[in-house]
Amino acid sequence: MRKQQGETEMNNEAKSELCLALMRADTDAEVVDVLSSSGFWHDSSAWRHLGDIENNYSTIGNQQAEPIAALAEKLVNGIDARLINACLEAGIDPSGNDAPKSIKDAVAKFIGGGAERNGQIVNWSKDKTLSESFLLTVTATGNMPQNGSPSISIADYAEGQTPDAQPETFMSISRSNKLSIPFVQGKYNMGGTGALNFCGNPNRLQLVVSRRNPKLLTSGASQRDHQWGFTVVRREPPVGNQKHSVYTFLAPENINAGRDGSVLAFDADEWPIFPVDDNSTRDAYARFAHHGSLVKLYEYKWKGSRSNIVSSGDGLLRRLDQALPELALPIRIFECRPAYRGHPGSFSNNLTGLSVRLEQDRAENLDDSIENPRRSNIDIDGQRIRARVFVFKKGKAENYRTRRNAVLMVVNGQTHATKSEDFFTRKSVKLGYLADSLLVILDCSDLSGITRDELFMNSRDRVRENEISDRIMDELEDLLKSDPGLRDLQNRRRKAEMEERLSDNQPLADAFRDVLKSDPTLERLFLTGTAISAPFARQGSGEGTGGKFVGKSYPSYWRFKNKTDGEELQRSVHLQSAPRIEFETDVDNSYFDRGDNPDFLEGEWRIFRTDVEPALSLSGCRMDGPRDGIAVLHVSLPPELAVGTKIQVEVEVNDDTQVEPFTNRMTLTIAPASSGGGGGNGQTSAVNRGHGDRGGSSTLALPEVIPVKESGWESRGFNEDSALAIVRTTGEDERDQLDFYINVDNKHLRTAQKNGGKSLDPVLLERQFMYANVLIGMAMLSAEGPRSVTTGDEAESDVEGIEEQISRVTAALSPVILPMVDVLSSLSIEDVVHSDLDAV
Repeated sequence: MRKQQGETEMNNEAKSELCLALMRADTDAEVVDVLSSSGFWHDSSAWRHLGDIENNYSTIGNQQAEPIAALAEKLVNGIDARLINACLEAGIDPSGNDAPKSIKDAVAKFIGGGAERNGQIVNWSKDKTLSESFLLTVTATGNMPQNGSPSISIADYAEGQTPDAQPETFMSISRSNKLSIPFVQGKYNMGGTGALNFCGNPNRLQLVVSRRNPKLLTSGASQRDHQWGFTVVRREPPVGNQKHSVYTFLAPENINAGRDGSVLAFDADEWPIFPVDDNSTRDAYARFAHHGSLVKLYEYKWKGSRSNIVSSGDGLLRRLDQALPELALPIRIFECRPAYRGHPGSFSNNLTGLSVRLEQDRAENLDDSIENPRRSNIDIDGQRIRARVFVFKKGKAENYRTRRNAVLMVVNGQTHATKSEDFFTRKSVKLGYLADSLLVILDCSDLSGITRDELFMNSRDRVRENEISDRIMDELEDLLKSDPGLRDLQNRRRKAEMEERLSDNQPLADAFRDVLKSDPTLERLFLTGTAISAPFARQGSGEGTGGKFVGKSYPSYWRFKNKTDGEELQRSVHLQSAPRIEFETDVDNSYFDRGDNPDFLEGEWRIFRTDVEPALSLSGCRMDGPRDGIAVLHVSLPPELAVGTKIQVEVEVNDDTQVEPFTNRMTLTIAPASSGGGGGNGQTSAVNRGHGDRGGSSTLALPEVIPVKESGWESRGFNEDSALAIVRTTGEDERDQLDFYINVDNKHLRTAQKNGGKSLDPVLLERQFMYANVLIGMAMLSAEGPRSVTTGDEAESDVEGIEEQISRVTAALSPVILPMVDVLSSLSIEDVVHSDLDAV
């Protein structure tokens, strides 16, 4: 039943007090009490369907699967609002031809000149970064850490919205509010609702307070257009025949005017939506703004919510670094919960994105024995994905990534999908000793809109399982596996670790071989046709072992390796292969990826097939490097080529300083398919890279068996229940090299040794435990099947690699391994016969 006119009227002071009370409330229950006292909570006519869609839960409930990704959408909306505000204040139509064409262009145009002209925070001064960060803030308030989750407030000094525009903006779903604006991130008009799913039970409450920038209002604007509007979003449980919940927002004004109600509004020249940067005060709502918006998420839940949000580790600041690795504008983070104590400066800090932190802290954290980051360009149908591989010093990666977020797929600075570090241990990659030290950022910003739509879900936290995502992952697998610098570094790290542990354990391999030979079945399974792989690959020159390469800003030559300028390359390439073509040059390593350096122009490369008319651009190719004067082009050949076909290919490398591009021509003759692969200039490698671990070998090389004592648990991620950890690398002969780390301080082994008395030798028990675990691990590896292809942060984290499966299974079996060996070894035929008779 509709209220009659005047029933919802409150004077200006009462509405402003209600707004402030809602801002200072920090729990679901407190908000319900405030709205109940005002007469709104139980008045169904005062609430309006979010998006004016009765079945809105089908959209809202299908958003981000992870709370940090959902919160990042709120911050992206704040950045969008700031850039739109700046564009409108400059008198430019955000959808017009004069508007910036990208986020970086908008930041460069509106936020400042000088060092900021390339639109990236990494080039800003500290003072500039700090002053800009106060215009977009994130604040934690409320609950003591032991009692639950904090409330999170996001405030921006931006365009804001009029009270009557809020239903069409903040409260809308699937409207085209920003679809035609080229320099904003949020276009789907639904991502901001994903955060509702992580607010506190039972009501999933959110507060919105906003005022339109008076400079953007026309002369005919009403008094209400100048007011601050506010509303609360809540979840209502299903009633009657409803199958799902529904989200509504408070809109109690003007509900008798023949249309849906409007949000509450009040007059105020300014309103305290920002915290103050004062450690003694730590008031979340003490700094006033003349316009802008505040969004408050009550009792927001994420793993690590009990930590100080500006702390390292699971602190919100570091998690948002990963969600927004190349942030367009800085954000100030405030911890305002009174439970936390600390030194001045420990309650506020800047969020600037992972890339900025990596650049600022590179000397302390990145491995300087290798060119860092490793840069490559992946071509997808003529569209470029910039790939950067960061290699951390041992133990330093945990400050910049989690196990689940080791591969980031980024668009305009925002992570859209992730892969876990299991990606690096796949059989098709085999970088087990570097898995906890790698971070890959795939910048997909240059993909076309339609390609991004095909690749990413609308929720922007996972990828679709399709040909495009398969191709990208295949290229990344090959990029990592074929990188000689990564292989060399892995070999050096493995050697260092093995030398620490294997000084007196070499007899283990020979002893284990004798154990296998003692049983025909074990010998047939694990020994036939195998030999123990060389523990280390051949030592090459490696990176960082010779004189440091110093490249020029722009190339003076770009030619085939070991060829003169302009000399053509003649090469036979196998059918169904991906030829690798090496070039030599004198340009520095960042030539194709200078997005973080505004002082130098960026190079570009293109590859064409010229024996057809018109010339055909070859897609699916990848350029690795250049790295210290060498670049490697991986050529994707058209699948329809027949044996004996000769094709002419041109590779162009150019930048705006060159009068003419560097053009290198080659003739490729298609030879029959070969299972062989390899590297070197123009040699080929198998094109079927596949996803992850597809199939296993019928035989396995004997592993290195390395005992680990309690003092070494941390390096292998062990605890008292752990039994076995496997690291897989590539040996000298390109076969899998397996290292089996056995926890010889496992509590069940130590208990058996303690209780065995004189009858059971502790050394024998230890060897039985070790060999039993190795056999289990080898059996699981030999039965290894295809790895499921999954998408998204949640999905990827739920899929175990074979190494993780083996660790979990052997830990579960460790209590029964030694008792089982003891009982079964003492079992006689008489025991079996008597047992069977008793059963009858």
